[in-house]
Amino acid sequence: MYFNWCLVSFVSTFTLALLPPNKASPVETPSLGDEICQITDTHTAICYVQCFEDITSLLAPGTDQSLIRHLIVYQTNTHCYSEVGLEVFNEFTSLQQLLYTGTVCPFPTLPNLSNITHLSFTLTAAASTSTEEFIWNNSTRTEIPQLEKLVVTENCCGLFQGTIVAPHLQHLSFRCSKMSSYISGVNETRNKLILITPELKYLDYQESASGFPISSASNLPYLQTLLVTFNTEFSENRVITSDSLNLSSVRELTFSQGEYGHIFGYEPYQCVELGETNLTHITLVQPPRGSTTCPSVWKCISCTPSNQNNSEGVQLVNIFTHSSTSANFSSLLPSVTLNTTDLKFNHAPLLQVDGEALRRFSHLRSLHVGEVRSTLQYNGVVTLLGNPFKALQRPQTFQFLHLVLLKCDCEEYDTFAWLREQNPTFEGEIQCITVPPTNSTEEEIAVNTSISITNFLQKLAKQCVTTPVTEVVNTSTTDQFVLRTATTTTTTMTTTTKMTLTTTSVANSRLLPTATTTLTVYTTLLLSTLL
Repeated sequence: MYFNWCLVSFVSTFTLALLPPNKASPVETPSLGDEICQITDTHTAICYVQCFEDITSLLAPGTDQSLIRHLIVYQTNTHCYSEVGLEVFNEFTSLQQLLYTGTVCPFPTLPNLSNITHLSFTLTAAASTSTEEFIWNNSTRTEIPQLEKLVVTENCCGLFQGTIVAPHLQHLSFRCSKMSSYISGVNETRNKLILITPELKYLDYQESASGFPISSASNLPYLQTLLVTFNTEFSENRVITSDSLNLSSVRELTFSQGEYGHIFGYEPYQCVELGETNLTHITLVQPPRGSTTCPSVWKCISCTPSNQNNSEGVQLVNIFTHSSTSANFSSLLPSVTLNTTDLKFNHAPLLQVDGEALRRFSHLRSLHVGEVRSTLQYNGVVTLLGNPFKALQRPQTFQFLHLVLLKCDCEEYDTFAWLREQNPTFEGEIQCITVPPTNSTEEEIAVNTSISITNFLQKLAKQCVTTPVTEVVNTSTTDQFVLRTATTTTTTMTTTTKMTLTTTSVANSRLLPTATTTLTVYTTLLLSTLL
């Protein structure tokens, strides 16, 4: 009973751990002391062993290894006989899937993989870094005809030499920090590992060159998902071509240098053209400083205003970045029209949202400015430069706003009121670091506390009263001059010349605890009487 319970627990934990991670994190070691190797069904064997060569002796007597199609192995020992391990592998003549996790590679060379559809080599948590050493052979060419999924995470990287041809590979996760490699959909000759994968749809890759967002993949017409992690241990001085990489089918792009990439990341970078892409989901975690201005990582041709209600027309962008000092939003964006519909921009320190930035968005629906992992002051804090939203190309489509504002006063009130006028369904959530004084608890806004745009407008409605504008109107029909306020309506006179005399109003004069009393003066001077 205890053995079966442990086995079930191990199978659940191990199977989940073998799923390809978004980050190159090692698999946790199961807390089992004894070696286990058992057939869970007719075609699947799960083994927890010290060495790969122990599998045969641990299988139940009479087990027909030729019937096993799925083999899951977790190896704990670092000193094993890899040649014997290769012999044991060859006994599984019908094997289609091998999922291996261990501290060292179980084989000295790449075994016969003619029937393999899913192959995974992952480093364990016990080995924080790979100690693998290998001799590079650029002349070899290996074909894996049935392979559909390949995961290599800092283990068994040396098995892959020269050119690897996988004509039906659709999922590739290749993270080998000590190896130079290139992924292509066509035959190429390079002085590095080449993986020829013409049908590839998913690529999780560790990039060593300075092209942003990727340098080492091209001519993959079916690639839809691209995850790139920058290699901090190995870098290449490679000349990046100015031509398109021909990755036009990519829809999901994720780039990461880790939480502290802005400190240890590579610079300089070079913007690389991916192709005529329709990027609908973009995540950039600490990209090279300034690289968010690369137009290629924002490109979505199908994301047009007429198509914004369809899944193909929505672009979701999530960026985590730092600046050396407070920055204008426009300086962090490409100088082109952007088809982004929903933007989350996480930034430190202070972000100054300007009209030039918002002018570049063709049909922005929502803007969320948030924090990054940083000790800088004003992390995730925003100040509005005037009313930048007036520069939006389609303010009537703007629906939601999430900001932490350095100050909240009548200028912000006017901005949000204007947005509500453009779109009656506009809503949002803000926090205020500083707020105007008030004599009423009903009008009081709590500092550093979330408040909806609707409540914000209600609380400041009485304080933020616009001072009437005085006008002088010259009427040509009666030669009369009429002095009146802007709130006065005159319908009987024909106006040919109009001069506006605006009384200067200090912004702070609008922040009064009581309503402003307006004195309206009507004065009529008849020139004919004076004459």
